[in-house]
Amino acid sequence: MQVPPRSPSGFLTVLAIIAVGPSFTACAGPVPQPPAPEPSQPRERSAAQVATPVAQPTPPATPVEVSRRFPILNGRLTALLPTGSHEVESEDGTPALEPGEAGSNSRHAVSAGSFEVTVAAFELFARVEADFERQVREGVARWEHPPSDYRLEPVAARPPLRVLLLTPVAPLPSGISEELAHVCLLYVAHPDGTVQAIELHAPRAAAVTTVLELAKRIGESLDAGPLPLAHVAGARTLWRIVGEVPDGFVGIAEPGMDFYSASLVELSPIASPTRTISMSVAEVGPNWFPGRPVAGRLFGRSTTLYAERTGGLWRLHGLVRFDDQSVAVDLSAPTSAGLAGLRAIAGNLRWVASPETAESP
Repeated sequence: MQVPPRSPSGFLTVLAIIAVGPSFTACAGPVPQPPAPEPSQPRERSAAQVATPVAQPTPPATPVEVSRRFPILNGRLTALLPTGSHEVESEDGTPALEPGEAGSNSRHAVSAGSFEVTVAAFELFARVEADFERQVREGVARWEHPPSDYRLEPVAARPPLRVLLLTPVAPLPSGISEELAHVCLLYVAHPDGTVQAIELHAPRAAAVTTVLELAKRIGESLDAGPLPLAHVAGARTLWRIVGEVPDGFVGIAEPGMDFYSASLVELSPIASPTRTISMSVAEVGPNWFPGRPVAGRLFGRSTTLYAERTGGLWRLHGLVRFDDQSVAVDLSAPTSAGLAGLRAIAGNLRWVASPETAESP
């Protein structure tokens, strides 16, 4: 699983509730009441006797009630969302993560009257330092399709989290649905510098002010969850795969229908290319890889790897077969020197007999 620079044009959904107030008719003054006309004579009314309706300003959007705390990214964060919200399961039936497993994304549907907002959260595999706002702006400049203009403002978050709200002047296309617009997103930084993004996608006709109000209230309610993202040097255990990694690498699980994907990802600046070891475990693995063959090692075994350079990345592909499973491995780095470091990690990975025999990191 390659982890390329994220483009928020892939982040998305919003909500809107429009409060419709009663209509009013303004009159220039009291309307005189003329005597009733003779039954046989029609009566004409002067313009002064007719009340002229005056256009009323659009009533403000109704605030969204936020009252229940939900886990985000399987427990990396928690947030207050409107009652009736729910986590959206994968459309292809992908199993949910087990408690304690860090995932790369999650999505919640937020119902608000006749509108539904999609709140999509992503682990950015990034690390920031003290100047959070500057690093976010530098990351936005690296987006594949950055907004022409945007606002970036701090949100009164609960310590020790830091939260910034990014609002494009014009909503961006939504990667979730053509019927939605990507209205805004929250950047969330933890004390250890790791960062998540929470996008809000809403129907194109939804009131932007309502979505922004919801985003701010979500940002103000965020708390760090019980699931940290381990990134200090040491062991990472992903199902039946165990590996020793240097500081700055995290382990991510992505269970599938008939396979299991796991990744070791190095934290990098926001929206920057990073080093990744992606592994897909299945009963039957691929029988062909692109690139030129080179000698290498995976899981302590000598094997043939296939090298290529594509999309600005240096990559190596390989396959290791065990008694009951095959593991396809993809190494990806922005430099050839970075790829050499990944080869050392992948060469020393271990395959254990069962998940129960692997020690937790």
